[in-house]
Amino acid sequence: MRRFKGRYGLNQVVQAVGVSEGSWHYAERIRIPYEEKYRHLWRPLRAIVRAHPEYGRRRVQTELREHGYLVNHKVVERLLASWELSLLQRVRKPRRSSLQRLVQEAGAKGNLVASLTEEEIEELEVLYTDFTELVYDGGRRKAYLMPILDHRSKLVVSHALGERKDTEVAMEAWKRARATFRKLHRSVEGVIVHHDQDGVYLGHRWLYELIIKDKVRVSYSKKEREGMCTWNLSMGGSKKRTGCCFKNKKTLSP
Repeated sequence: MRRFKGRYGLNQVVQAVGVSEGSWHYAERIRIPYEEKYRHLWRPLRAIVRAHPEYGRRRVQTELREHGYLVNHKVVERLLASWELSLLQRVRKPRRSSLQRLVQEAGAKGNLVASLTEEEIEELEVLYTDFTELVYDGGRRKAYLMPILDHRSKLVVSHALGERKDTEVAMEAWKRARATFRKLHRSVEGVIVHHDQDGVYLGHRWLYELIIKDKVRVSYSKKEREGMCTWNLSMGGSKKRTGCCFKNKKTLSP
C-alpha cells in the first residue's frame, strides 16, 4: 500500500486491498514509535531543561509553545521520562513551614525532657510517641502504628493503627489517650508529650489540639529520630528502643 499509494492515490489502493481508509490511518499512527513521532522536539526540549532545570512540565510546555511547538503537557511529561531528561531537572527542596523554623531555631530548648531526671518525673507526666512501620503480607503491604507511652510506668496509654503515617492516625491515638486519662481521673493539662520532628507533629492540627485545646506541653528531640526514648511494640511482641534523651545515665528498663 505504501508502495502504490503515491502512484494511484490512497482511495484506490485501500479499495483494491479491501480495507477502510480509517484502518490505514490507524495502522500508520501505531507504526511510528512515540519518541520517533516527536523526534523534532528532542533538541528544543533538551535545551529548555538544561537552561532551566527548575522548570516543571507545565513551564516547559509553555516554553515550547513560545517557540512554536504546540504540544500538551502529557506529551511533554512522557517525552521527559522517555528521554530521561527529567534527571536534569533540579528537585526543589520544600520550604520549611513557620512551625518547622520555630522548632529548629529553638534547638535544644525545644526538648523539655532533656533537663529532667528520673526522680523528677511522676507517672503520666511525660509521654512519648512515634510512628513504627509494620510490614506484613510477605512484605507487600505496610501499616503504621503510633503508640503513646508513659515514661514512668511504661504503660501504653493509647495507640492507633493506619495504612498511612498521617495526622488522622495521630489524632486518633491522642483521642484515645485523653479517654485513658479520663478513666484514670487524671487531666492531660501540663503533661509533656515528647516526639521527633516528623511533619505530623509539626502540623497545625496536632499542635492546636494538644497545645491550645488540651494545654499540653509539646517537646521535640533536637533532630528527627534522635534523642527519642520511646518503646514501640513490634509485630513479634518484643519492644524496640530508640535511644534515651535523659541526662540521667541510668539504664531504663522496658
